[in-house]
Amino acid sequence: MSRQGFLSDAEWNEYENELDMVMGVAKWVCSHDPDVLLGYDFHSGSWGFLVERMSTKYKIDISPHLSRILQTKNLWKSVKENSSALDDPNVSKHNRFKQSSHGFLVPNVPGRLVISMWQIARKEYHLQSYSLESVAMHALKQSIPHYPYKTLSRWYKSGPVSFRQRVVSYVCQRTEIVLQLLEKSGVVPRTVEFSMIYGTDYYSTLTRGSQFKVESMMVRISRPENLLMLSPGPTEVKKQPPPSHIPLVLEPQRLFFTDPVVVLDFQSLYPSILIAYNYCYSTCLGKLEDFISNTGNSIRLGFTDYKTVPGLLEQLRDQITVAPNNAVFVKSSVRKSLLSRLLSEVLDTRVMVKEFMKKKSNGPESESLMQQLNSRQLGLKLLSNVVGGYIAASHTGRMPCVDIADAMILTARRTLEHSIKHITANHHRWGGEVIGGDTDSVFIHFPGKTKNQAFEIGAEIAQEITDLNPSPIKLKFERVYKPCIMFAKKRYAGFAFEKPDQKEPIIDCKGIETVQRITCRASHKIIESTLMRVFSGQELHQVKRYLEQQWSRILNGRVSLKDFCIYKSVRPGTYDLERNNKLPAHANVGIQGESSDGRIETGYADRVPFIIAMDQLGLGLSEHSVHPREFFSNPKLKLDAMYYITRLIIPPLDRVFNTIGVDVSLWFDSLSKKKQIGTATIHKLTRDITFSPELLAGGSSFFEDNSKASDKAQDVGDDGNPSNEVSQKTVAIDLPVQPSSDAPNPYQGLKPGPRVLNKKKVGPPKITLDRFYTASHCIVCTNPTKSNSESLCNNCRANPAKSVFLLISQASKFERRQSRLLEICQTCSSGGRMESGSKGSTGSIEIAKSCDNLNCSVLFERIKNGLSAKRSRMILSNALKALE
Repeated sequence: MSRQGFLSDAEWNEYENELDMVMGVAKWVCSHDPDVLLGYDFHSGSWGFLVERMSTKYKIDISPHLSRILQTKNLWKSVKENSSALDDPNVSKHNRFKQSSHGFLVPNVPGRLVISMWQIARKEYHLQSYSLESVAMHALKQSIPHYPYKTLSRWYKSGPVSFRQRVVSYVCQRTEIVLQLLEKSGVVPRTVEFSMIYGTDYYSTLTRGSQFKVESMMVRISRPENLLMLSPGPTEVKKQPPPSHIPLVLEPQRLFFTDPVVVLDFQSLYPSILIAYNYCYSTCLGKLEDFISNTGNSIRLGFTDYKTVPGLLEQLRDQITVAPNNAVFVKSSVRKSLLSRLLSEVLDTRVMVKEFMKKKSNGPESESLMQQLNSRQLGLKLLSNVVGGYIAASHTGRMPCVDIADAMILTARRTLEHSIKHITANHHRWGGEVIGGDTDSVFIHFPGKTKNQAFEIGAEIAQEITDLNPSPIKLKFERVYKPCIMFAKKRYAGFAFEKPDQKEPIIDCKGIETVQRITCRASHKIIESTLMRVFSGQELHQVKRYLEQQWSRILNGRVSLKDFCIYKSVRPGTYDLERNNKLPAHANVGIQGESSDGRIETGYADRVPFIIAMDQLGLGLSEHSVHPREFFSNPKLKLDAMYYITRLIIPPLDRVFNTIGVDVSLWFDSLSKKKQIGTATIHKLTRDITFSPELLAGGSSFFEDNSKASDKAQDVGDDGNPSNEVSQKTVAIDLPVQPSSDAPNPYQGLKPGPRVLNKKKVGPPKITLDRFYTASHCIVCTNPTKSNSESLCNNCRANPAKSVFLLISQASKFERRQSRLLEICQTCSSGGRMESGSKGSTGSIEIAKSCDNLNCSVLFERIKNGLSAKRSRMILSNALKALE
């Protein structure tokens, strides 16, 4: 079996019972003495299952047998939040969602590092799902199958030898995938570099927050100065005054800008301010008003009081800096601040590392060196970015100081304000107008300018403002947007150019649905494709025609269900069931999907997939949201097309087109009237109509017009790249040819329409009697029949040979497609090693059909096509009976 597995050098041992096997694993760990115990998800398997299984069934603590140190303390330890034990198994599943503290738990094995690849994947990748299959496809571009635990147990216990071999190979394959993910992420060498920089141990670097790392660096740099760091308690922290200032965030003009928009950004603004103005714990004397009104020698500084020398302020009159919040700091000529020294060394070292990386030579040896240097400069960058947050963490901070934090934030705010005033005052020189600002960046619109002119003027503005500020505060030219839509603060989209000679722009979206994970992929695709069309200069009627095509596809069911799966994170203990007795849709689906096996119940922060099914009884959203597997197994469930269109697609499109005065919801209403699709008829199109072959097929059919190229699409993976799986009918992203960056845009001069505050919300239609009418259509040509009892019209009944030929062709088409899809699943389930003799074997087909990988487009297409094939056979059988 080892020769047939994925790990050719694996060791195989046999044991008489489970207890001996687990103890054998513990002896193997002790004999090989590894430094790291790696697993993917400790909640549903891996080392977590081993520890909890032994504790639950045999009342044995296996942790001391796995560790290097004999200990008898708790089995688990929290690495993310305050939690020290698993949930009580005696508590009902519904009660698991009550208010309580939860955390990400890993087995407590002293002496060894226990790494959860699932937690690393959540930090490294931005995905809708963090299952092993999804992460492997995104990071490794490998498609791997997924089988339920019950299926694996049945194959191993009672299946033939080939099935048992497949179980072993399956486990070996997933083990190797986890090792490949660890190597691909580079988390081990990167964490080693971080540990060397921060001066912390490996596990603390991997699991603890930024404050711990900043404090470690501050302790190292303050010790030579004979300075000690204060350690306030929660009560002392709460007694200090609250922060009184916030960063400057300007609400932008909500417009569609066809002329260039330049983005200028201050490079490392908060660290630069700390360096330039010598702000630090070691240089702050307190508030100016405290010195003036103070009768004694005690001055309040943050959370503590200190005694000062009488007449100190008069002695340092010419050597102090008064911050905008009236906090007093001594200049660097009196004392160079610790934070200034720390940040200067960090930023200078990072510059040196990056300059050395530019001079690298090619070759396998340099690749390893470049990876090490990249990790080093990344660690330095992350450290410099969190120093300001360490000072301003007024609630959970280890050593916060509101006086220094307000001085830093208000100085940054004044710096940005002065820059905006300077740009506005020189409008006659540059012709730019500030349309927005965000903490450390400013957006400048240049009406009537070309892209190249925007690059030149933007660089000139950045250099001039840099010269006006003390070193090392630097305003950096980031990019040019042309065109650009500003929705609200921190929400915008546009074609981005980073260099003057860049020919093809990249679409850059911030804060909108295309970069969020709270909606389905269909919404992502349609919105992104619409933005590409608008930015490329397509006429409005062409964009309208594209959207009508996509809406028609969804209403007619010619889409992939994978694009309509919504993933949301379930967080037990955060739902208030006392005020609201209903759980959110994703939490409700997570509970319903749990079985008697506690290892596969929904864990903390798991992203649960669900599909919005058509509401037949007028229930709430939570009640008609179902898991994709339940949706497949129940043929009565139909996709709620109206919900997806009116709630998930049209609202974000409205925010785009409202900037040019267009109401997209009216386009959808006109589509309904043009195609004579009323409220009841829309529901008929999306439900199971027995006598319509095209609608029953749920995909491209014999009767479909395939002449339009825009009706074809290719499935797109989580990373945005086309997958190598079977192409299918899905929501299209047909990107138009991009014109020249300086070409005239048809949306030039369009203004946003009036914002209707009390606009009626578009929602799914209410239940009417029309929904329960029986559709009477011919099963061949879909024309109406004379009565509901007749399945064929007079024309098709008069030509039986042609009618039977058409139905047989339709059924054969689905059967051939199903055969091709099964071949793909067989190849994947065999790890790409399927022999020609086993291609159509019963065992190989059963193994392929048992896969339920929800991240695979082939699975959705195979199930959908299988239902269509079954329905086409049923239609053929009904036709033959009617023609007898």
